[in-house]
Order: sequence, then structure tokens, then C-alpha cells
Amino acid sequence: MLTRTLAIFLFVVVVGAFRESVGNITSTSTEKALAALAWSSLLSFPSSLSLEHSSIIAARSFLLNRPVGERNLLCATFTDHAGLDLIFTNMKRLGDTCEWAVIVYEPLEQQYLNEEQAKAMIRDRAPRGVKIVRIQFVEQDRHALLDALRARTSDLSSARRIVDLIQSSSEARQQQQQQQQQQQQQKQQQQQQYNTLSYPKTLQYMYLLDILSLYKRVWLLDSDIDLSDFDVETFFRILHCAFEVPALVSQPLVGENTQTYKYLNELAWAKKRDVLASETGFIEIQAPVIECSFFEWFLRFLVVPLLEPSAILGADWGIDDLFCNAAVVFASESQSSNKSSRGGACVIIIAGKPIHHLDKGGGWSGDLERKGGLSDSRAFRKRLNKQMIAITKRLFPNFHQSGHDKALDPLRSENAFQHVFSHEACLS
Repeated sequence: MLTRTLAIFLFVVVVGAFRESVGNITSTSTEKALAALAWSSLLSFPSSLSLEHSSIIAARSFLLNRPVGERNLLCATFTDHAGLDLIFTNMKRLGDTCEWAVIVYEPLEQQYLNEEQAKAMIRDRAPRGVKIVRIQFVEQDRHALLDALRARTSDLSSARRIVDLIQSSSEARQQQQQQQQQQQQQKQQQQQQYNTLSYPKTLQYMYLLDILSLYKRVWLLDSDIDLSDFDVETFFRILHCAFEVPALVSQPLVGENTQTYKYLNELAWAKKRDVLASETGFIEIQAPVIECSFFEWFLRFLVVPLLEPSAILGADWGIDDLFCNAAVVFASESQSSNKSSRGGACVIIIAGKPIHHLDKGGGWSGDLERKGGLSDSRAFRKRLNKQMIAITKRLFPNFHQSGHDKALDPLRSENAFQHVFSHEACLS
């Protein structure tokens, strides 16, 4: 009897180990296929320096031709169905501070027959007096999604067209044609795959592109950001008065002290209670407040080239690595020359109450084993995102700078970044 029990036990252990090994093989093979396809999608872009050069040229004409938005603030949130309750709480807290765009990245729930019913539900549940200017359900088919995003803006390929003008020699054109042929052959040889278990923000941001020109600033909010006791009035007052020119990109501190980049946590500034705001070299992607003309340029000329690899990998890490250096470039091309230093382009607001990050892993399906058979979902996601960081760095090497760089930390490099103190007015 004991021998039989032991045999059954060993059988269960072996089967479990076999299943785990098969899951890891599936994960590894899927990861390699996605990574190969993502890197191959870059063949249509001639060189990273050409892309960076084209974006700088575009910034000059962009600043001259783009009208300044008349509305103060667009609050854009990106959520699944489970995040809607917190969003309604945030709407109530902010009141009429901003108008809202709600981007829902998960499929419709079964109780709704169509998108119009679901949109009506969101509008009905929103607090009274809150103005929602857009509710968008993200297209689930990645092929269709990319086609829809291209159709949404007539000049989505403007970065490619400017690169063509820069590389106008016959030799360059021939090289580009060869690269396009190689890309076409690879696409024919490989079955097109996408990581549909994740909903990268790069794709969701594009749904805002046609309304950004109406606003002065946009606040991009993950679905797990809690503003229930956030002092929004103090935040924007400091943003507009701490520096001579408000930063292009800014963010509040996070109260949970769980952020990877410690200088974005409230606890890191505990011994500097007299600091209102600080220049910084890095702003995180979870809750940035961004000047709309900069963000529109950023989407058109930096995010567009990353759309396809981002859609393939289902990844968006590395986008915030571009924020501050890109803001420096954009500011230097504007008439506001006093925004042309890195720090003046990006600012952390220190004073006032922090936001709360509930860390629910937004943008990612929590049940990977049911949907994709992947036993190491978090590790799988991290590896794909590291591929995305490498691709971002490959396309924009001079704009890219990691938040892990000690030189970007305003607490470690105080001489490089200006701090504004409470005794220097602003809140008086």
C-alpha cells in the first residue's frame, strides 16, 4: 500500500514538472518569435540618426503651425472594466478641473450588446458635472488596430516621409528598397504574431491624437492611480509658478514608496520638506502631466515608429525613457529658450499630497495561463518589455536615457537640477 502511494506521489510530481517545462518551452518559443518579428519591423526605418534628425526638423515647423489649445486640461485614463470604479472616484475628486477621455482596452463585457450601450453606462455612472469628451474601446485585433490608427490621422507616416527627404540620394533609395524587400520576405515567411494578452499604452495614446490640439495640457492616468485625497489645486499652482516657464512634462510624488525610481517616491524627499518642486531627468509613464503641443509632436514623430514593435510585443517600457531628452529638444526649438535645459523641461512637484499607486498591473491580462498557456506571466511580460526598451534605444539613442541613471536623480545630482524652495514664494 505504501509503495503504491509513493508511486502515485512520484507520478504527480513528474507530471507537474513536465507541465511546467512545457509551459516554459512555450513561453520561450513564443517570446523568441515575438522578438524576432518586432525587430524585423524596424527594417522600414533607415537609421536612428535620420529618425532623430527628422523629429527635430518637424518640431520647428510643428511649433509654427500648431494652434495653442484653449481648454486647460484633458485627463486621459486607460482602463479595463475593473478599473472603472476608481476612475469614477477620481472624476469626483477632480470635479471640473479637467475634461475626460476614457480609453477601455479590454473587450466588451457580455452584458452589453454593443459599444454604444457600454458608453452609455460609463456616462450614466460618471459623477454629475463631469464632462467626458471621449470614450473609446480599443480594437482587439492587432492588424485591424494598426490599420485603424493609421486611418485615424492622415499624416501618421510623416516621420517616414521626412526621412525620405533627408535620404534623397539614389544609393540611399536603393538601400531602402532592399530593406523593404527583405521585410516583405520575412513577413511572408513568418506567421504574423502578436502578444494580444497585453494592451500597450503606445497604442492607446494614439486615440487622443486628434483632440490634443484643443487643450493646453493632458494628464495621462493609469487605471490604478488613486487621486481620492490628492491636492490637485496645489499641484497645478506649483507647476505654473515654481519655474519661470512651466515644465513640458511633470508629475507628483507617489505615496506608497513602491516606485523603482526612488526619487519619485514621497519618502525619498522626507528630509527636504521645504522643497516645492525639483527639476529632474526622468518622469515615469504612470501619471505624467504633459504640455499638449509637445505630446502631439512626441506621438507623431517618436511613438509612431514604435507602434508596430509595441503592438507585436504587447509592450511599452522605454517610452518614458524618451520623455525628458525629447522635451529638451522640443523646448530648444521653441521660442521659450529658458526651457532648453533638461531639468526645466521635466519637473517633479514635491509639495502637497502625493498620488497613490495601487499597483494592479494595468494593461495586462491577469489570467495568462487560461488565455495563453504561459506559466511565468510576470517574467514573460518583463522580458518582452526589455526587448521594447532595446528597440526604443535602437531607434532613438540620443533621446533615450534610463531612469536608473544616477545622473538623472535630482537627489543624487543636486548641482545638476534646480530645486525651488517654499521660502522662494509660489504658495504665498
